[in-house]
Amino acid sequence: MELMAAIEGLAAIADRRSVDLFTDSSYVMNCFRDRWWARWETNGWLGAARQSVANRDLWERLIAQTRRHDVVWHKVKGHSGGFGFGITAS
Repeated sequence: MELMAAIEGLAAIADRRSVDLFTDSSYVMNCFRDRWWARWETNGWLGAARQSVANRDLWERLIAQTRRHDVVWHKVKGHSGGFGFGITAS
């Protein structure tokens, strides 16, 4: 669901925009902060353990959406009473 929230949120923005994307998902945040996705693409979608990356189809969709926009990722604390995901675009 963390991946789908980001995919659908970015897909809902029609034109190329500067986007602030807020997530409580360390998995999603770390992928883009540490550029795991670039290594996955280079290595034929194999992770650090040389095994296939889980949810490759969703990651590919999310990566495609991030290439459509100028995305700045923000990590928020999970389970703090607020929302764990949000997008603002300008």
